[in-house]
Amino acid sequence: MVEYALVLMLVALVVIVILTVLGTHVGHMYSNINRGVQTASS
Repeated sequence: MVEYALVLMLVALVVIVILTVLGTHVGHMYSNINRGVQTASS
């Protein structure tokens, strides 16, 4: 039973790390798009 808890904890940790990395990447992407739109509109 403890093994299942460890596997679940490991999967949760991996998901959190992936979401953190992708979240940062997506945030930068939206910033770049926003800057491009502002530059094009002015």
